Amino acid sequence: MRLLPRDEKFYDLLTGQAQIAVEASRLLAAGLGGGGAQKVRDLERKADQAFRQINTRLHRTFITPIDPEDIHQIASGIDEIIDHIEAAAFRLEAYCSDRPPERLADLARLLNGCVEATLGAMQTLERDGVQKPESLTSCCEEINRRESEMEDRVRDAVGELFRTERDPIALIKHKEVYELLESAADCCENVADALEGIAVKNS
Repeated sequence: MRLLPRDEKFYDLLTGQAQIAVEASRLLAAGLGGGGAQKVRDLERKADQAFRQINTRLHRTFITPIDPEDIHQIASGIDEIIDHIEAAAFRLEAYCSDRPPERLADLARLLNGCVEATLGAMQTLERDGVQKPESLTSCCEEINRRESEMEDRVRDAVGELFRTERDPIALIKHKEVYELLESAADCCENVADALEGIAVKNS
């Protein structure tokens, strides 16, 4: 019997945070007509509240299910995913709405897959805790595979942009959006790295 039981609520909170990231990435993948950028902005604010809730709970909790540093690293990584998605959505609406990047739909779809894989990893952690580290590792491998594909596609898209775009202003704008999408995928990889570290510690 534990005199000081662990607060398992953190798993649920992290999964909820990842679900917000998936909602934002789905909006981006669906295109941003009909106030989509504002919807992403609203989700980003909701995610900020979730992040603050996790941090507040960390400061008040004596025993956590995994190391507090790991919880903070995961929560920070998910928060950064949403920040990059929101930044991409804002730029698309602000200065690319009349001419969205040609490769946007493909990249946004790939990013959505990467974020969904991140949510899957969080759901695995919530379901199994650290009792099945091999399952968590498998989820992380899927995130890394998707992030690697995203990185390759962004490089191809940027290369094509420099070969075909004649308007230097459009080139700068579109390149920035591509790179924000890649940064969001990089943050998914950062979350995977933190989760892999947890799996290793509990193997």
